[in-house]
Amino acid sequence: MAEISVVVPVYNVQGYLDNCARHLVKQTFTDFEVLLIDDGSTDNSGNICDEWAKRDSRIKVIHQKNGGLPNARNTGISNATGRYIAFVDSDDWVEKDFLSVLYSGITENNADIAQCNYSRVFDSGREDFVQYKDAIWDRQHIEKVIMPQLANYIPVNMSNSRCNKMYKTALVKEAIKYCDEKVVMGEDFLMNIAAVALSDKVVILDSPGLYKYRYNTASISTGYDKARKYKEKQFYKNIADTAAHFGYKSDRIYRSENWRYGYYIFECALSDMDRQDKKREIKDIMALMDKKVWRSNIKTYKTFAERLCMRLVSWHLTGFMLILVDIRKKFGFEL
Repeated sequence: MAEISVVVPVYNVQGYLDNCARHLVKQTFTDFEVLLIDDGSTDNSGNICDEWAKRDSRIKVIHQKNGGLPNARNTGISNATGRYIAFVDSDDWVEKDFLSVLYSGITENNADIAQCNYSRVFDSGREDFVQYKDAIWDRQHIEKVIMPQLANYIPVNMSNSRCNKMYKTALVKEAIKYCDEKVVMGEDFLMNIAAVALSDKVVILDSPGLYKYRYNTASISTGYDKARKYKEKQFYKNIADTAAHFGYKSDRIYRSENWRYGYYIFECALSDMDRQDKKREIKDIMALMDKKVWRSNIKTYKTFAERLCMRLVSWHLTGFMLILVDIRKKFGFEL
């Protein structure tokens, strides 16, 4: 029985899977198993999984019919034998000390969850380091401060993802009881709400960027999903429902919801839709918003480009904003 189980859901990632597996088997912490969950891949990913299992006895492969990402992860969770569990997406990779740093953090602090820093790696090779400050949350701090913030989707000193974290396996197996496998948007955050609510201690490690998240800018510019704004509304309902299971109210979540709608305006502007389609889509997004709340949030958007985009739309200058975005894209633009 391994000390750590690493769950890697796999679906049609033949171009990335070798890199992911290569970095996992080079970990400085060696007492682990890797569970490659082939979720009905139609490319060569399943065969690549099997080849890696032949090369390293710590790698185990489960082939299943396609059930989606939450289902694949849950298959990994149910088959995990380690005392601790971590998650890696198959198009990402981790540095050699990823497991070692998280394991030291979670065991030395007798914590239920440990988190490290990560980096976004862009198609161009640019790497953005995402940093979280050292912190230890005890039960009282979780109850009084962290959970009320999570219940309202207010940023805390923790990423939404499960992929830069290590958990006690028993905790995750309990947490997923509160998560619906059919949820395909925000499932990581919903699981983290349950996991933190069930935890007595969480440790945040101000480490190097040990998890490398492949940030595919092409998927943003060409893959804008018009239905996502409606999925977003369901996501906030799911947050409120999950938090309510543990006795926390989501009475301020509307501010976060309207902030996200604003960000969809920016994503729409960057998409490859024609200008008239963009205008119609932005109009549809704004119909879902509380405009007064959204306008009061504009100053909180991260970049100048985002804030300018929002201001122009709020001043009814959507067409002018789209012209500026097109000029910016022509000369090269990354989020």
